[in-house]
This record gives sequence, C-alpha cells and structure tokens, in this order.
Amino acid sequence: MNHKNTNFQLNSPYPPVKVKNPNVMYAEILMDDYAGTASELTAITQYLYHHLESENTNPQIAKLFEGVALVEMHHLEMLGKLIIAFGGNPTYRGSFGNNFAFWSGHYVNYSQNIREQLIADIHAEKTAIANYLKHAEIIDDPYARSVLYRIIEDEELHLKLFKEALKSLREG
Repeated sequence: MNHKNTNFQLNSPYPPVKVKNPNVMYAEILMDDYAGTASELTAITQYLYHHLESENTNPQIAKLFEGVALVEMHHLEMLGKLIIAFGGNPTYRGSFGNNFAFWSGHYVNYSQNIREQLIADIHAEKTAIANYLKHAEIIDDPYARSVLYRIIEDEELHLKLFKEALKSLREG
C-alpha cells in the first residue's frame, strides 16, 4: 500500500519493515499495538467514525480525522508485516494488554460531540505513544525498534494536530 498523506505524517521516510531474527514473543507484544484496546485498528475505526460524524458540522476537523486514519492504516500494515516477520499471525486480537481478546467495536469512542471526540483521540494518541515506547524498550531488535520509533513520530504529530484542533474549537 502507498499511503501518502503529507499533512498527517512526517516527511521523513519509514525504515524498512524487517526483523533481525524471528521471535514469537516480540510478535505477541506487537499484537496489542496492532489490534488491542489502544491499537492502530481501534484508532482507524475511531477516527473514521469521528470523520463521518463531524463531516457536516466541521469539514476541516473531519478531514483531519480522515487523514490521520489513513496514516494509521499504514502503521497497521507495517505492524502486521513485523508480526509476520517475527513468526506471528496478525489476526485482529490483542495480547497481554487485553487478555488476548479479539478486537471489538466496543473499543471505539462513539461520542457525537466533536470536543469529546478530540479529547478521546488525544488520549488515544498519548496511550499509543506510551505503549510504543514501552514496547520499543522490550523488543531487542534494531529493525523493529526503528519502525516503532518512526511510528511514534507520526503519533506525536497526530497528538499535536488533535490538540490544535481542540484549541481552535475553544477559540471559535
């Protein structure tokens, strides 16, 4: 997949998606980032819902939700490839962080209030960054770590963009 969303991701290139050696435990750790409670799959579905819900009331913020969701799709794809490279199976379930439960639509914030949506999305980005940092510490693979650190850079941009959007609502 080619996901070019220059407004919603950094311009720096993504590192190659590969691993030094297979390691099923590392694959398991990444499953929470892939499809756990606070995961790329949850972010994609939540941001797309927020996009659809806000499209008629605030097209500019709706575009932000959509653009970020597309970048998160790229992150999901990269994580899936890392999971496979480590010897795992990228099914839509989490791991240690959510008792290996399959992904659920209950993870999504379905608020219809744009302020509440942005607050939930800011929380989601903060949680994702914290999880990626923790997982990058645990996963002793330089290739996988470089992918995780690059994803964190995008997540930090998303956090900044969501905070700016929330601020613009307060000022408006």
